[in-house]
Amino acid sequence: MVSIRLFLQPDRIISCRKRKLQSVSMLSKRLESSEGPGSLNELFIELLSGLTERIGEQVIDLDGQLEILEDHSLNNLNRGAIREELNNLRYSFSRLKRYLGPQRDALNALQSDRIELLSHTEKLEIREINDSLTRHIEDLEMMRERAISEQDDLLSQLSEQLNNRLYLLAIISGIFLPLGFLTGLMGVNLAGIPGAEAPYAFGFFTFGLIGISLLLLWVLKRYRWF
Repeated sequence: MVSIRLFLQPDRIISCRKRKLQSVSMLSKRLESSEGPGSLNELFIELLSGLTERIGEQVIDLDGQLEILEDHSLNNLNRGAIREELNNLRYSFSRLKRYLGPQRDALNALQSDRIELLSHTEKLEIREINDSLTRHIEDLEMMRERAISEQDDLLSQLSEQLNNRLYLLAIISGIFLPLGFLTGLMGVNLAGIPGAEAPYAFGFFTFGLIGISLLLLWVLKRYRWF
């Protein structure tokens, strides 16, 4: 966004800006080719209209970017990249809206009865331009809320995914905790361990661990823990 400042008098318009504006450049080329407006007031109205149209194109482009990110989110694509792009879009929304607010106030002021340089018809044209600008601001606010909602949804999905993984880890820990206790107890290499001299003791112990695992799974399933 590039600010433009205008000084309007009945016989002249003085404008200044820091960088080039495409809408101003296009209007200047039309004037050089004798295709532009025929009066200063018409020039002023057309300049305002051109600036607002360029803003509308930018708003439409941002809305398209937001729709693409929403589609990617529904398809469960790269969520990290989507969150970063949503942050960038929210920054663009806020930055654009910060520029449009003073412009809307200026257009409201131009419709005042104290402004004698503009006719009633020209003030009506400015009102239409201001209505378009207001719609753009409302669209930006709506898109900002959509971006916030999409970010909240992504965070909710990530939180749910993390909770499911932690829940699975808790179930696995609950199953292997008694098995680890038994294997640790039978592996102390002290005298008196049952079955230390029996040739089939390891096989019985292994099948016993499997049976305990199945019993734990049945208990967890019965109490609907998973």
